[in-house]
Amino acid sequence: MAIAHFSISSAALERGTRLSVILPVDQAWYRADPRPLKTLILLHGLTGDEDNWLNYTNAARLVREKPLCVIMPDGDNSFYADSAAMGARVMTYIGEELPDLCRSMLPLSPKREDTFIAGLSMGGFGAVNCALRYPETFSCAAMYSAALIGERVMKADGAAGRHFRALFDLNSVRAFSGCPADYEALAERLAASKCPKPRIYTTCGTEDSLFPANAAFAEKLERLGYDVTWEARPGAHTWDFWEESLRRTLDWLPL
Repeated sequence: MAIAHFSISSAALERGTRLSVILPVDQAWYRADPRPLKTLILLHGLTGDEDNWLNYTNAARLVREKPLCVIMPDGDNSFYADSAAMGARVMTYIGEELPDLCRSMLPLSPKREDTFIAGLSMGGFGAVNCALRYPETFSCAAMYSAALIGERVMKADGAAGRHFRALFDLNSVRAFSGCPADYEALAERLAASKCPKPRIYTTCGTEDSLFPANAAFAEKLERLGYDVTWEARPGAHTWDFWEESLRRTLDWLPL
């Protein structure tokens, strides 16, 4: 597999940023029949960076025979949210600027049905928010042990409350309900619209403290009419769990 590392300038972030990419252009099957590749934007978790999936999993090996380009951006600790207070529009970058930029540089299909997003923990939060906010771009979304922290945000006070207000551009922590980063509100609005809904794969380990929130959100998505694949599996908040989740996602995606 070919692995590339890019330093780019982002208008949405108003700064330079990095991304790592896995693509099969060096594989014999691709050289024999080159064609536009499908795209998976793969997001890291809190305190991570664009190389986490490469360093802690066998992601490159897992996608070796797939007609797929995996794009791994650096999301800092942003929860992939747009925030004037934090000085960056990270969701806009992931959902709008990054797909267009990568399509200009790499042999990628521009089609919605060929464009997917996934992530772990904070990245799971970002992946589902991005797919629900940009359903015209992403046909499938996968979240692993997603940090669905809406209730925690709305109960926060002190330093934590100030951090969440800045992170999600809120006047008060209670304003998270219905804000642009509220995954439940996004799911409800999209379900009530005429826009196409993304297919969603979601999983969380039964020993993970995030399990109840993930199970409840999967149930809500099903009630709203989404095509949801929910897997409750033994496991905790670990890279072993997330690597297996990625493998299952690759079997689930229309590749």
